[in-house]
Amino acid sequence: MLTNIIFFIKYPKGTGNAKLVFSLTFSVIQKERDCVILFY
Repeated sequence: MLTNIIFFIKYPKGTGNAKLVFSLTFSVIQKERDCVILFY
């Protein structure tokens, strides 16, 4: 699940659904910045 999220972040272009997921994921990331630090 998390791997898919990272994939969408690194490859935002593609289908409209991918961009939608990217937008939703970005909103979640802003709320959970501590988790983002672990990924990067």
